[in-house]
Amino acid sequence: MKRWLLLILAGLILGMSLSACSAASDRSADEGYENSDGLPAESGGINHEASGEDPASQISDRRVIRNASLTLIASDVKDSYEKFAAFVSGKGGYELQQTTHVQNEIVSIDAKLRVPPEHLDACLDYAAELGELRFVATDTEDITVQYFDAQTRLKSMETALERYYDYLDEAASIEESLSVQSQINQLTLEIEQIKGRLQLWQNQLKESTITLALRQLNDPVQTRREISWKALSWSDMGYLMSSGLRMVASFVVNALQWIAVILVASAPIWIPVLVILLIVRRRVRRRRRQQTGLPPQQPDTAVELPEVSDHPDEQA
Repeated sequence: MKRWLLLILAGLILGMSLSACSAASDRSADEGYENSDGLPAESGGINHEASGEDPASQISDRRVIRNASLTLIASDVKDSYEKFAAFVSGKGGYELQQTTHVQNEIVSIDAKLRVPPEHLDACLDYAAELGELRFVATDTEDITVQYFDAQTRLKSMETALERYYDYLDEAASIEESLSVQSQINQLTLEIEQIKGRLQLWQNQLKESTITLALRQLNDPVQTRREISWKALSWSDMGYLMSSGLRMVASFVVNALQWIAVILVASAPIWIPVLVILLIVRRRVRRRRRQQTGLPPQQPDTAVELPEVSDHPDEQA
């Protein structure tokens, strides 16, 4: 019984120590932000202001995740993307995902690339040189407080886990062993969750993600080569005529394709209706033929009566 009470008391003390460590981490992080322009103090409680260090030197202690999204309009989509991907690769980045869409000779590319955070701005500036930036958004998330708090909680939980293993070795009954093992399992689960969160943050801190939407310049008069509109040459005229003819032919072909698709898709509806209409029409024609094939109706015979004279002399 005494061992059981000691075990419960030890669990309460460990829980209170974990809460105190978490609260102390929050206070130290807040004080670090107030005293050094938003920077948390390092473990060990070093006062940079008292040591005479420049607060700007603490910028490496921040934990900031930076990502960017942009929409780029270019006349040659494939060439622009190849140049941008090569530039990102030269900065230590790589292509994460890339999708190319081609419709009616209009090319569009959607891609995700990753690059070290210190080269993110350089990549955005280079993208502006390849075409027209229609949309640019930079997402910055400061996780300094959460990051250092998770590290502090992880250390406290690992220390508590070691103590629970010691209690497990000293357990005198099965009930005590099961109770301690339950606490060990719970702590192990929480430790793994914190480690996974820290690993995810570390990956996001090492690399910035660029979400790129590259679209082709959609101009009805836009051609693939420069043309002088003041005086068209025969070559330019032929090129424009062939381009227009291809556009018209493409429109007609697309229209016929869609008509065929609609006819095939709706075949279960219009084929039975057509069969019913043909059957009804055939029956109507058959009835008309039967009606026209009857013998003509004979006219009624009238009886002729003698004429009666109005004058009796004539009758005599």
